[in-house]
Order: sequence, then structure tokens, then C-alpha cells
Amino acid sequence: MSLADKLLVSDIADTLQDPILLVDTAGTVLYANEAARHTLFRHDDTVTDIRNLFDETDDAVLRYLKMCSRNLQPVPGKLSIRRDEDSIEEFLVSGARIRNDQVDAICLDFHGKAGTGDRERFRILNATVDRLRHEIQSRKHMEAILEAEKHTLACVISGEPLPVAMNLLALALEKQAEGLFVSILALEEEKRLRLMAGPSLPNDYNEAIDGLEIGPNVGSCGTAAHSGQTTISEDILADPRWEPYRELAQSAGLRACWSTPITSSSGDVLGTLAMYYRVPRAPNDDELRLIGNSAYVAGIVIEKYRAQEAMAELFEREKELRSRAETENRAKDKFLAMLGHELRNPLSAIANAAFALEAIGDGDEAVRKLHTIVVNETTLLKRILDDLLDISRLSRGKLKLKTESVELKAFFEELEIAIRSAYPERTVHFEIENNLGEIRADSSRLRQSVQNLLDNAIKYSAASDKIQLRTSATDGTIRIEVQDSGQGIDEDLIPTIFDPFVQADDSIERTGSGLGLGLALVKQFIEMHGGRVDVESAGPRAGSTFSITIPRERPSDKANGEAAGVADSTPSPGPRKVLVVEDNENARDGLCQLLQLWGHEVLEAADGKEALALFRSERPDIALVDIGLPQVSGYEVATTVRKEVALDGVQLVALTGYGQESDRQRAMDAGFDSHIVKPANVKDLIAVLGEPSGVSASRA
Repeated sequence: MSLADKLLVSDIADTLQDPILLVDTAGTVLYANEAARHTLFRHDDTVTDIRNLFDETDDAVLRYLKMCSRNLQPVPGKLSIRRDEDSIEEFLVSGARIRNDQVDAICLDFHGKAGTGDRERFRILNATVDRLRHEIQSRKHMEAILEAEKHTLACVISGEPLPVAMNLLALALEKQAEGLFVSILALEEEKRLRLMAGPSLPNDYNEAIDGLEIGPNVGSCGTAAHSGQTTISEDILADPRWEPYRELAQSAGLRACWSTPITSSSGDVLGTLAMYYRVPRAPNDDELRLIGNSAYVAGIVIEKYRAQEAMAELFEREKELRSRAETENRAKDKFLAMLGHELRNPLSAIANAAFALEAIGDGDEAVRKLHTIVVNETTLLKRILDDLLDISRLSRGKLKLKTESVELKAFFEELEIAIRSAYPERTVHFEIENNLGEIRADSSRLRQSVQNLLDNAIKYSAASDKIQLRTSATDGTIRIEVQDSGQGIDEDLIPTIFDPFVQADDSIERTGSGLGLGLALVKQFIEMHGGRVDVESAGPRAGSTFSITIPRERPSDKANGEAAGVADSTPSPGPRKVLVVEDNENARDGLCQLLQLWGHEVLEAADGKEALALFRSERPDIALVDIGLPQVSGYEVATTVRKEVALDGVQLVALTGYGQESDRQRAMDAGFDSHIVKPANVKDLIAVLGEPSGVSASRA
């Protein structure tokens, strides 16, 4: 008797009040329950042979055990134990053989001292033995089912098809009884049963039941799936529910079929599990438990498989959507890059023409007013375009900071000059502390953030409203506060005020301009610096206060520096020989006229091939080169120039509509000294060309 069998028997025998011994025919003790260890052994664990326990001779004990071994019904007897020289205890004993696939032993039930009532004691013993036998068999079945469940679930998890897993379960069940055949069918949405497993059933029979439509009188399986109840056909030939399928069953040699529904955890019918025999028979309680437990396990496996299948489908769907999103993002990036290029070219032409008109300056007040309008609106369009491209780059993690030491007093003085120049009709009060010191930051992005807050305050305030910028400092942080007494912010809008494309006034008649990206950029730029931005407002028409808190030193500088827009060194003043390479005729003409008015000698080319010829024949001091040129690109022009010794020292400036960080880096890699995004302002041009030697230039 194995250890597992002993443990199995012990769970049952320990619940009985009578002393119970399991022994072999030689008298060796295989198992003793608690009552036996107490009453018979007196807790003497050295007792291993009942011949050493009882007072009868060895032969008498062995003869009794031999009689018991020949009977499955209880054999009465008496055995006595000598406790000492003067004390002997007599016990009535009933013995019978327990024999099945799991256990082969003699069960001895000691039921008190010798007396009357043997017949009733034998009846009780018989029931006890029968109970032991059935419990052992039931538990062995359960062990086999649990083992099968483990293997089938492992099969599903490893990615095997569900029929393979169900086939393993069916084979495990068929081992539990001789002559047992198992089928497992899945219920589909169209109320038909589909074969998942029938490893030992004839192929013809499996093919015939595959696709069986369920109903109230459709054999055992169709009826069980329809009713949701276990359906027992003790004799298929006599069961009216099998009438349409009797010939099929006869040809397969099947006479009994017990089918039970496989249900989900929510009670929905998932299929059926059926047991077949070649002889008519009804299931006993053990077999009913076996089929019920087996169907339960099948339900677990099917649900696990379907959940895994749903997860796999969801993963594939997510993968497909992610791939589509990536494709769309690439298309969006390409579109935005092209949009930037295509919009910057006409903006560049307009700006160049406006700067040239300003340089001509005939003194007419109406002309100056119109010129101011053109410059201001061109600047606004450029900022809107820059905001759109910045928010796209930020969303993809493509925008990096270039940190440097920023002297804050000078920073705010320059900002104040720029605001007064941009809004000459508005009054903004700057209250700047004298001891702000320095901060590690990306100067251009910090300025863009603060200017966006000021632009926002001006946009949503009347001319009579007060706007002020205040600063304060501690050892570790700088606080910048922009306060206005303008139209204020509705309480419902505050939680989303920093989201892209959100605007305080979204009515059709709104007077403000822009896409609603300014505050979103402020939040992201400041957070990239390790700081935060906050907003307070008492409500509509109560003004608002935006504050930036930023550390003097960034917690971590994760980004590589962004390439500088223009050259760091300031060129010497005076006329220079400048080559303008631009395929947009209007932009080229406007820029050439402006440079000529500034006193420079200007050469022009409409494509890369023409430009290379002028480089070699004229050797300019500096060249302003567009990137998207026909025939030979601006990158190729720069690469070619850098390879020619005769052109060594020529300054190359990329003047282009492509303004993303990757575009800047590519320009530097190709050999450009500077990268200016169209439309270039006068300040950028002066930075690479030097102060004009002809007429004066505005720094707008």
C-alpha cells in the first residue's frame, strides 16, 4: 500500500469512532486509525504486527486473516489482548477484504468487547467498508482529474489548440474505468455542437456528431446542452431521445451514454462531456461525481483558453492599432515638416519684402503703418506655425533643451524691450528683483514660456486692464508671476487650461488669435526644466495669475543640447559678397533686395547646380542656402563645398523651412555653419552677416 493510499484511507478512517486496522495477510499493520492507536496499541508505535498484539496463537490469527482475505463481506471473530498477567481484554472484530484498483488489504473493525449485537455490528462494518471503498475510489478519481486539469491548462498556456488540451482530458478520464469512452463537444453560437475530443470513439461516429444541432430530444449530448442538465441514457436502444441516432450508436457498438453540460463560471453552457459504454448500465454515485467534476474542469480549461484567445486577439488588435498609429504619426510628421516648409517659404518672401520696404523707408506714414501690419502679422503667423511644430515634437519626445547659464536680470531686460516693441500700445509693468543671479536653463524656451504668458495676459485683457510681471528668488528656485486684471478664467476651465488647443474664448466671434497651444507649451517647457506652472483666477472678469516656479539647477539634464540657430561668433561689420540660393523667386528677390540695401554684394541662384557654379566662379564670403532645392539639394551643396579646398572658409548658412531638431542636426552634419528657420528676422540675418553698412535695419 503506497503512502498516497495510506493518506487517502487515513482521511476517512480517522473520522470513524471504532478502532480500524488495515493489515496484509501476514498480519503486518498497514494503517491504524486514531481510535486503534489509542484503544488497541495504547499509543505504542512499535506495534507493526498484530500477531505480537493479540493473545491468540500466531496460527489462529493468520487463519482468521486468511478467512477475511477470501471475503468481501465482513467475517466475524474475536481477538483478545493481554494487558498483564491477570488482565485480558476481548474484542469483537469484523474483517473483510478491501480490494480495488487502489487498495488491496484486510480491514479489521474492532467494535467493543465481546457481547451481543454482532449482526448489527456486521451491518455497520459492511457499510463502513463500502464507504471506505467508495471514498477511496472517488478521491482517486479526483486526483486523476486534478492531474489532468494541470496538464490541459499547461497545454493551453503553451499555445496548443483547445482540441489538443481536451484530448488530454478525455484520455485521462478513459483511464478511470475499463471500457469507458469519452467525448467532449463545444457549443457554438449557432447552437451546434462541435467535436473537440473523442480519442477512442470510432471516426465515423465522431464525424457524425460533429455539428450536432441541440434540442430537447437529440440524444444525450444534444439534450444536455439544450436543457443544461445531466442526461442519462442507461440503454441507448431503449431511449426515445436516441431514436434518430440508434443506428449510428449501434454501428459504433455503444449502448450507454451519460452526458453532462460544461458550463462557464457564469452558468452559460459551453459544451458537453459524455461517457459511453458498450453495455447498458446506469452510473453509480462515484461515476456521477466523476462526470460532474470532469465537466467542471473542462469548463475551467475552455474559459481559460477563450480568455487567452481573447487576450491574444486584443493584443493583435492593439498591435495593429499601434502600427497604424505609428504610420499615421509618421505621415503626420512628414506632413508637418512639409507644412512648415511650404508655409515658411511664402512667409519668408513676405517678410523679406517687408524688411526691404522698411530699409527703403520713403517716410510716408501710411506706408510705415502698412509695413508694421505686414511685419506683425507675419510674426504672428510664424509663431503659430512654430507652436504647432513644437507641440508635435514634444508629443513625440523629439524636442530637447539646450541648457546654459542665463543671467536673469539681462534676460528680463531683453524680454521687456521685446514686449514693448511687440505691443507699443499696451503697458506691462515689470517688477524685477536686482539679485536674481543666474539659472541653468534653455534661454530661448524659457523666454518663449514667459512671453507666452504675457501674450496670453494681453490677449485676454482690455487696454485699460493692468498687467504686471513680478519675480522673486530663493537659494534654490526662481518664481515668475504674470498677473492681469482682465477677463479671468471660468472655474470649469482651470483643470484643462494647460491642455493643447484649449482656449478661454471658443466662441465664433472671439477676438483672440492662435491655436490654443501657448499654455500647453509653457507647461511642458517648464516641466522639462524640472519646474511647474500654476494658475489662479477668481472667475470671469476677475483677472488671473500665472506663476512659474523653476529650480536654479535642473535635477537632471537628460537631453543633448539643441543645435544653435545661428553662429555664436559675431561677424565683422562691412559689405560682404553674399550668395543667395533659393528656388522660391519671391523669397529670393525680397532677400536679395534687402541685402543690397544693407550694402552687400549679392549673387543669386535658383537651384543647387547653378549655386555650385557660382561658388567656384565667384567664391562668395557667405552663402544663404535653402535646403529643398531642385536637382541638387542644399545638403548636397554644403557637402560638395566642404570637399573643395578652393572654397575653404566660405560660411554656409542653411536658410530653410525645415525647422525640426533632426533638420538642424542634419544641416550641421552636412557642413553648414548655422541653421536659420524661415522666415528669418532681421536679428538672425545680422547675426550671420554683421551690421549693415548701408541703411539702418530694424531688429524686429
